[in-house]
Amino acid sequence: MPFIETALRTFIAILLIIALLRANGLRTFSKISGFDFALTVATGSVLATIMTATGDSFWIGIYGLIALIAGRGALTWTRTHWPKLSMVIDNEPLVLVHAGTLSSENLRRARLTRDDLAAKLRGAGAAGLSDVQLMVLETSGDFAIITGREGLDDLVLRGLKWGDLTPPAAAL
Repeated sequence: MPFIETALRTFIAILLIIALLRANGLRTFSKISGFDFALTVATGSVLATIMTATGDSFWIGIYGLIALIAGRGALTWTRTHWPKLSMVIDNEPLVLVHAGTLSSENLRRARLTRDDLAAKLRGAGAAGLSDVQLMVLETSGDFAIITGREGLDDLVLRGLKWGDLTPPAAAL
């Protein structure tokens, strides 16, 4: 019977996840920021506990999952209504390269090496720094690399930390 019990707990957990996702929205499992990523990992851990728990541990896991996703929803709602809270919770996206110029200061701040940077540039198909209009280490830990010669939109430049690089007038 342990197999049937585990399958039933898993089915209940899946139904709960679907209901919570529908109530809380698509951002529930996003990785837009480090905060999002940490909560997604925590949710996976609680879900594993629910699937393998016995007795009261099953219900504690269910309550924990509900509390985790409800807390995330409340914090997300709060961040949209009080944007300054985002500055406390999230890191700022960090500009590593602008107009072909590398920021050694920001590279150190991000604890990255030139080899790390080279691997990301190759992955983006950039032939070199001169091809890069903007390279940003996003709050999620992902790299955004914009190549080409066209101008950068104000929205793309919003909220970036420039360090020793000179931002374009649109970013000011």
